[in-house]
Amino acid sequence: MLLREASPYSTPLRRMGNRSGLAVVLGGLFVVLAGCEPVPPAARKMLLTASANYGRAEYAAAVQSATTFMQHFGSSPVAPEALYVRAISRVQLGDRVAARSDFVACVENTNRDDLRAYARTMLGHLAFDDGNHAAAVSYYADALPHLPNQPPTDEALYRYGVCLQHLGRWDEARAPFSRLLHAFQDSAHVAAARRRFAWPHPWFAIQCGAFGRVDNANQLAADLSRKGLSAKATFAELDGKGLWRVLSGQYPTYAAALADLPRVRAIQPGALIVP
Repeated sequence: MLLREASPYSTPLRRMGNRSGLAVVLGGLFVVLAGCEPVPPAARKMLLTASANYGRAEYAAAVQSATTFMQHFGSSPVAPEALYVRAISRVQLGDRVAARSDFVACVENTNRDDLRAYARTMLGHLAFDDGNHAAAVSYYADALPHLPNQPPTDEALYRYGVCLQHLGRWDEARAPFSRLLHAFQDSAHVAAARRRFAWPHPWFAIQCGAFGRVDNANQLAADLSRKGLSAKATFAELDGKGLWRVLSGQYPTYAAALADLPRVRAIQPGALIVP
């Protein structure tokens, strides 16, 4: 019989704290017996032990248990589950290179669409945290159609939309933000997703200031212009509040805005990229 996960999205997110914004898809691998492939009792015990280790935050022990499983039962039909447990444990230990290798092996060897989607989501998160938005987009695009509308799919949707915007694929970014806003109304990502979804332009800008009064915004824009920085005051409603933003530049990608940010900050130190 195959070892199958029972609702892997049913547990809270585990985060990497200050080391990373990575949200681990699985907060413990809960397994039940399903299917018809035989799994030796010893193999089942090892995999359940690895899962239990992870659930108790004993990540080094989980890696060891999963590694022992792979050494003895690497050709088992449930080997991809062991690879996944080892990968998410390695993420928690900060061993991202080895974790990535395990996620890739899981994707390549599992015959389960759900497990493949979870592993691809984790690969997307790793790529996102590394700033490799093109790779992250590829992983998220493959994974998200197979993910349920349960947390932490909302984080994957948000990151997917951000990556698409960063790459200048503004129209495509609307779909994941829309799904997040409709299916996850209580998500912590709703406010940020709504701001990005409502952004009316197919480009990034550098915000030099934001004011409740238009005259203050116009004054800053004029001051910046005298210093050689082109900027204009633009009205926007953010989180239900009307604000006058002073914006400079129109950048089709995030990389282009980021490259120009030092020049703008030399004139206006508090400048930041929006949306």
